[in-house]
Amino acid sequence: MNKYVIFTGQTQLQPVSFLMQLSIIIVNYNVKYFLHLCLQSVEIALHGIDSEIFVVDNNSTDGSIEMVIEYFPKVIVIANKHNVGFGVANNQAIALAQGKYILLQNPDTVVAEDTYLRIIDFMELKSDAGGLGVKMIDGVGKFLPESKRGLPTPEVAFYKIFGLSVVFPKSKIFGKYHLGFLDNQEIHPVDVLSGAFMLMRKSVIDSIGAFDEQFFMYGEDIDLSYRITQAGYKNYYYPGTTIIHYKGESTKKGSLNYVFVFYKAMIIFARKHFASQKAALFSLLINSAVYIRASIALVFRFLNFFTRPFIDTIAMTAIMFLVISIYEDFKFHGFGRFPESLYKFNLPVYIFLWLAGLFFTNNYAKAFPKTASLFYGMLLGTISISVFYAFLGEDFRASRALILIGGAANFLVLFLLRWVWQLLQYKRLNWYNKEFQRIVAVGDALDLTALSQLMLKNTDSFRINGYAGTQQTEELNPDFLGHYTRLDKILTLYPSDELIFVTNKISWKEVISMMEKSGNRFTYKFFNEQVYFAIGSNSKNAAGEVFTSSVNYALNTQESKYNKRFTDIVIALTLLPLSPVLFVFVRHKLGFFANILNVIRGRKTWVGISQSNVVTLPKIRPGVLKTSYSIHEKDTIASDMEYAKNYSSLNDVIILLKRIQRLGDD
Repeated sequence: MNKYVIFTGQTQLQPVSFLMQLSIIIVNYNVKYFLHLCLQSVEIALHGIDSEIFVVDNNSTDGSIEMVIEYFPKVIVIANKHNVGFGVANNQAIALAQGKYILLQNPDTVVAEDTYLRIIDFMELKSDAGGLGVKMIDGVGKFLPESKRGLPTPEVAFYKIFGLSVVFPKSKIFGKYHLGFLDNQEIHPVDVLSGAFMLMRKSVIDSIGAFDEQFFMYGEDIDLSYRITQAGYKNYYYPGTTIIHYKGESTKKGSLNYVFVFYKAMIIFARKHFASQKAALFSLLINSAVYIRASIALVFRFLNFFTRPFIDTIAMTAIMFLVISIYEDFKFHGFGRFPESLYKFNLPVYIFLWLAGLFFTNNYAKAFPKTASLFYGMLLGTISISVFYAFLGEDFRASRALILIGGAANFLVLFLLRWVWQLLQYKRLNWYNKEFQRIVAVGDALDLTALSQLMLKNTDSFRINGYAGTQQTEELNPDFLGHYTRLDKILTLYPSDELIFVTNKISWKEVISMMEKSGNRFTYKFFNEQVYFAIGSNSKNAAGEVFTSSVNYALNTQESKYNKRFTDIVIALTLLPLSPVLFVFVRHKLGFFANILNVIRGRKTWVGISQSNVVTLPKIRPGVLKTSYSIHEKDTIASDMEYAKNYSSLNDVIILLKRIQRLGDD
């Protein structure tokens, strides 16, 4: 049965008599599945150790607390009513902890079976050790340099901010931030421990104090590590055990918000521990770096967003000039030309509408969109141009045939451009527009069946080669590729992109060892057959991939929400000048203008989801239009779920065209 605590006020450290050996504290915020994987490995590793586990939840909305209560009844749950930050949340549990050692561990980590035994044994042997960190690898087996860090003095910060630590990682001068000149396989005293896995003596924390709560997130581990060394103790980097740290599942490292929050924490640290003159220099350096980094990030985002539309614009302009030239000779037999308005007015509008069609059909939302998406985008653009053409005066009407021929020619050219791009990016062509993940599962025959069913519910872009079994007596099964101890040979015979481990069939220590040895050749997921989910994370800058038995709604992604908002504004700005014509169709004229204004102001969206009891449906703004106007709630819910699952900007346009008469409805 869980001990359940709700914190509302400040925490106060009270030295206690140690009643157990180890207290583990995990601060969680909206990473339910990673937390489940973490706790699963933690409970196994705690076998034989007198211990307690705290999960401090910072007001998660993904059902994290309910999951812990259901599956991990021995865990002490601390539920905050709002996000109090990393330092405050840890302090809440530290104030209650009764272990001789306190371990702060992230929810996006996985430990080996002997991790805790090894680190406690080391601390017992090293009386001068105040804190300890371990060797960490990321979700693809790559060593994480923040496993060992130096103190971020102005000099060290300068080298890191301006990239010298990246260019010269092994340098004793430039590589001080991540101590790249120290061997990853050897024990070293270090300045700074990572808050992702930070073991400390409770007596030391009672002496020097816990986290400084003026740090909301980031920097508090640096501050506490520094205070440990100032008190005369040492922090050790201990590579005698390795853990997986998916790194940044709660806050992505690639975001501008991370840059501002992290460097703000560095300024707080400098003002607290450095002399005023040195702190001022540090603050100036950090602030300059923040704005430089932010500016560079914005420029790259701008270039990344507009590069492909820009290339398409150049290609379509060139093709249209060629088409016009050829058609001009055919139409006038060399004795006439189209009016200059075709080049100065019509052509820019045509290309803009084609680009708009490509955007609405999500051609620029993916690195390599489907051919059907390109076709529908060009078709939507061509139809829009035809409607636009119908309202032009005689002086601006060149030829309808140019629109149709130009649309077809541009489709073919853009189709070829995308295949060339794919060839340059992936070194191969995939004529079915799918990047299939070739998978080997590590488990048993029944696990493979369950995993296949789960995968099919979430994606169709995979092919399971078979499974590396944990039993020696499975040779008669056609999917059996061999025993998992021969995995290297199996992967040579069956080239694969991803390994999926069944979590209760092979030890975490073996998994971590395989990931370290793989040389970053594969991606990895872990399949939990009890709770029925598969999870993995391949990048610190992108959300982890989670496959669950529940429906994955496309409209839940941040990318789709941005696209929907942008689509709403573009549709509103398009409808406004067309309002004199649309008045013929719209039932409520004043409501039509009010809805345009409300959409632009962000109070409404053009296509919404009905207010139903389906709590899993994405929460979006109230809609001017519904996905279904059926009188039966069951039909409406089914329509809403289909819309949310397969959301695209094109769907909004299609629904709007079908229900133009309702655009003024309240």
